[in-house]
Formats: sequence, C-alpha cells, structure tokens
Amino acid sequence: MPTHQEIGGMSDEELLQRMVTSHPERYGEAFWEFFTAQVYARVPAHPVVLDLGCGPGLFLRDVAARYTPAV
Repeated sequence: MPTHQEIGGMSDEELLQRMVTSHPERYGEAFWEFFTAQVYARVPAHPVVLDLGCGPGLFLRDVAARYTPAV
C-alpha cells in the first residue's frame, strides 16, 4: 500500500529530509515563546509524553533540551 507521501509524489526519505531541513524554520523562537506561555505553563508537575513516531523526533529533542525537568 502506498504511503500518503508517495501518492503526493514524494518518497518517505524526501519527506524526512524536508522535515529535518525545515525544522529550525518551523520551530523558531516565536514558536517556543508561544509554547512556553500557552502550553508549558499548563503542563503538570510530572508529565507523561507519548511519542507515536510521527517524524524524526526533533520536536521531542528540543522539548527535552528546553524543559529538562519535564523529561
């Protein structure tokens, strides 16, 4: 069964590379300012994170680096 990337004319590897190269642009300082104010402010003292494997893991890497007590 083809993936949704293949249906759109892009391979899984091409999508992965696009996600990696565009990560800094999508998750810049403005994003993290919003995240800190609107999301992290509401995170419980002992959060649980479930990673369903929807990408290369860069977002969780950044969360771990920025919010060490939450990891």
